[in-house]
Amino acid sequence: MTSVTTPTGLSLEAVTALSEWQAEPSWLRALRRQAWETFESVPWPDASQEEWRRVNLKGLQLEEYAPYLPAGTPLPAGLHAAVGARAHVAQGNSTVVRAVLPEELQRQGVIFTSLEEAVRRYPELVEPHLGQVLSPVQGKIEALHTALWSGGAFLYVPRNVAVAEPLYLTVWADAPGLALLPHTLVVAEEGSALTLYEEHLSATPQAGAFAAPAAEVIVGDGARVHYTTLQGWGEAVREFGTRRAVVGREAHLEWTTVVLGAQQSWMRLQGVFAGPGAEARLHGLYLPGSEQEFHLVTLQEHQAPHTQSDLYFKGALRDQARSVYHGVIRVHPGAQRANGYQQNRNLLLSGHARADSIPILEIEANDVKCSHGATVGQEDPDQLFYLTSRGLPRPEAEQLLVEGFFREVLDALPDEAAREYVVQAVAAKVAPGGRKE
Repeated sequence: MTSVTTPTGLSLEAVTALSEWQAEPSWLRALRRQAWETFESVPWPDASQEEWRRVNLKGLQLEEYAPYLPAGTPLPAGLHAAVGARAHVAQGNSTVVRAVLPEELQRQGVIFTSLEEAVRRYPELVEPHLGQVLSPVQGKIEALHTALWSGGAFLYVPRNVAVAEPLYLTVWADAPGLALLPHTLVVAEEGSALTLYEEHLSATPQAGAFAAPAAEVIVGDGARVHYTTLQGWGEAVREFGTRRAVVGREAHLEWTTVVLGAQQSWMRLQGVFAGPGAEARLHGLYLPGSEQEFHLVTLQEHQAPHTQSDLYFKGALRDQARSVYHGVIRVHPGAQRANGYQQNRNLLLSGHARADSIPILEIEANDVKCSHGATVGQEDPDQLFYLTSRGLPRPEAEQLLVEGFFREVLDALPDEAAREYVVQAVAAKVAPGGRKE
């Protein structure tokens, strides 16, 4: 396919150009245009909205970003992109450059390819789901994403098919001034099973970009999904994204979120428990340093009875970093016997770091069990002294403390290789340079 030339800035002209270049069907063109109209009609979030009250939007000039740029280089050496895995999709800048799926999985009806390719080849599977779990009316960022998404992946696992091996999706950026809007659409039909690892990386730390990723995850009745995301953007990136999963009857979701990069990251993570017996375990860790600013906004939405969700997010903050965790457990009137748990713990590795934690319960049923908790505290000086007194340099001692602090989240990763990769990524973030006081 030939390269695309789009107008500078995020605009209706860019929306039209993308649709023309991809030769998109009328239903997708209409979806994009409606989303852009929503984006233009909805004001930017402000301090009147609790989840945006502490977010600094100054200097965000969307007209400065290119809405589409092809991959500048092959997959850069040293990035973990699972190219050695048998099933993977790799995207550079706005373009998916590789999609590999073993023949035996193809024979079982599994689909794992770029979302743009899926729109052309499997419209009967994509159209009923795209934009349904994640609607443009949810907010200005979601509307912008729906209007201008490019790249991303479509993963479809048919009924009662269990994919034993993990699948990998990697998005990397090496072009400054790019708006990155990859969209992940996962459809796990009734009784199926899958494990997906998704990572977002910058090939160079200096490549400034605006990132607005999104994911829609559909966990069919009785299905089991493991979904892990790792965000490792360079520190010149500003990220505003949304991921939303809907879990069906007697289905199970294991969702792990790791946030390490970007100068500013605001991520909305929503789990909707729509069928009786649906359950989910939601784990997360974040490790900002320097002057990074991380916001994690979670929602555990119990719509059906006998549903269960356990959320455990941990953050360790260095230097002058800032984090805000805003979490809601919402139980609808008919969701009797729902069980929701939410825990957020924060470890301050510097006297200048700051963490805010805002847990919220919204209960509209009278037979439920819901609880939440939050802690913010400095690292234990006795533990640090114990390790350093036995010969460990302070950075290594601190690295061990942080790894131990995150252990419960790391143990939730179902794959040993992925777990080790995350451990190494965390260690690299903690070790260089020690602390800045």
